[in-house]
Amino acid sequence: MNRITHIITSDCEIYVTKVTSNCVRVRIAEKDPNLPDPTDFEIEGNPVHIAEAFASLASVLVNIEQILQEPS
Repeated sequence: MNRITHIITSDCEIYVTKVTSNCVRVRIAEKDPNLPDPTDFEIEGNPVHIAEAFASLASVLVNIEQILQEPS
């Protein structure tokens, strides 16, 4: 399994392309034209699983201040 870290420092554009009936490609690309090396990556797979992962991520990020203050 590969693990890659992408650094996002500006607003992003999100593109979704249907590959097959049960596969989508999601592209996340930074919009800032002044960045020397803007982040641009894709995730491909089952749309339900990608949506679940992104929804979980959004839930954590929305509450990040509270989560960081709670004892481990």
